[in-house]
Amino acid sequence: MPTCVGGGGGLLALAMISLLTVTPAFADAQDGEVKAMTEACAKPATPNDQVLACTRLIETRLLQGKELAQALYQRGLGYAALGQYDAALRDFDQALKFAPDATDARFNRGAAYSKLGKWDQALGDFDALLEAVPNDPNTLYARAWVQSQRGDDAAAIADLDQVLAQAPDDMDALVDRGGLNIRAGRYDAAAKDFSALLKLEPSSAAAAYNRGRANYAAGKFKAAAADFATALKLRADNPYAALRAHLAQGRVAGKLAKDDPALQAAVAKLEPEVWPRPLLELFLGTGTPEALLAGVNLLTPNLRAPVLCEANYYLGERAAIAGDKEVARKYFQAAADTKAATQLEYIDAMNALKAK
Repeated sequence: MPTCVGGGGGLLALAMISLLTVTPAFADAQDGEVKAMTEACAKPATPNDQVLACTRLIETRLLQGKELAQALYQRGLGYAALGQYDAALRDFDQALKFAPDATDARFNRGAAYSKLGKWDQALGDFDALLEAVPNDPNTLYARAWVQSQRGDDAAAIADLDQVLAQAPDDMDALVDRGGLNIRAGRYDAAAKDFSALLKLEPSSAAAAYNRGRANYAAGKFKAAAADFATALKLRADNPYAALRAHLAQGRVAGKLAKDDPALQAAVAKLEPEVWPRPLLELFLGTGTPEALLAGVNLLTPNLRAPVLCEANYYLGERAAIAGDKEVARKYFQAAADTKAATQLEYIDAMNALKAK
């Protein structure tokens, strides 16, 4: 765009600009520049390139209505890809003002709200989308995630039910519904989800491991022991599978084995003092719970909570197998008190506290 940079006669400068704006060659050049910016905005090499190209395009002030909404939306995508979700939200908001029916902008605004932990606002966007396009699997999946983060497991499971009704082999949905079913105490339903996953992907150690968690929580200890043994066979470097198999076998026998080759093999694969080796060694007869927890409490705060959660959960199971329900409950409560909500052991401790 030509600009007047001061000096020498304002009327003459205005006349020159007027002549330039109607010159076909200039108009073609201008159109070519806008076209190049539009293409760079829509198909960038990098997110940074997208933000820059879309910004230049928006600042031309040549776009209106849906075209401006599209440029704002594309820039929002660039900001989101850079992790700048506040900036992305501002662009998606503006895009929706110019194009209120733009479902892509609304979906991505909901996603940006989710990234910022603004669950209620995200839910509002996904609810609106599902009113406009009922049963859309992508939106149902996104809303299920939001519902799970808000603690409404029943609503999240209901959304995933609809996703899986349309695509029974959706492995991501099966994983998530299985995990939510465990958290909700629906252990048989969880076991069915992970069984379905194992049919789709027989080599999935994670599916076998989580089916073991579901069976263990349901009191089906023989099945759980078999599941954890399968998980360990599929992934021999998972010390937690060895430990959980040890616990499940202890539940079946009514006491923990003093000699467990699988647990010993798992310990041998870990470097000294590397977690969870101290925990596994305790189950093999080395150390005390007090010494273990004292060591964990020496960790830096950012590492302490998840490790403390794990330690207390497994110590709780150890006490429960030994028949000391009161001590077991104290350990489970200590695991819950860490609020390490992303830990599987946190979920399992919470379920143990709910059990009769």
